[in-house]
Amino acid sequence: MKITETEQALLAVVEASRRKQVDAILGEADERARAILREAHERARRAVRTAFLEARVRTEERMVTLQARVATARRLHDQQRAAEILAAEWDSLPAALAQRWRDPAARRRWAEHAARGALGRLPREGWRIAHPADWPEEERAALAAALAADLASPPAFVADASIKAGVRIGGGHNVVDATLDGLLADRDAIGAQLLSLTEGIAK
Repeated sequence: MKITETEQALLAVVEASRRKQVDAILGEADERARAILREAHERARRAVRTAFLEARVRTEERMVTLQARVATARRLHDQQRAAEILAAEWDSLPAALAQRWRDPAARRRWAEHAARGALGRLPREGWRIAHPADWPEEERAALAAALAADLASPPAFVADASIKAGVRIGGGHNVVDATLDGLLADRDAIGAQLLSLTEGIAK
């Protein structure tokens, strides 16, 4: 059977229409495939970023935890070292203070310092200065003379066998205790000062 020109033209139109539809379908399929690939790549990138961020957060958390552990260990070590220093220094402190009281120049400074501190805390008359029984009379007289201009009446000196070193000054209802026992009574304050001194020496 012979195909006429009209039929050939119709077949060509149909073929062209078919090719156009096939190309459109293929183009749409390609576009969908590219969109799927783009979305897959984006999901993969997001997953990688999320994994990286999570790993970074975990690393930072581990670092913070490690730093806290190191700081705690350092603090515990410092506290233990401070306790050891205090124990060693505290044991030797009473003997060192007693030795200072036995030195005449140091004893004079000790008594004068206690008296100057008492001037700011006690009334200016009726002082009673308790002291070790072996504190020389001439030193007591020298202290009384040094205070004469600041006190309305001379202090009374009272020997006290319980005092090993230092003086306890009473006036009115208040007392300034600069005896060996009185100075060692506030262990926390003295411990802080001892630590400060030992750290200063270490530097």
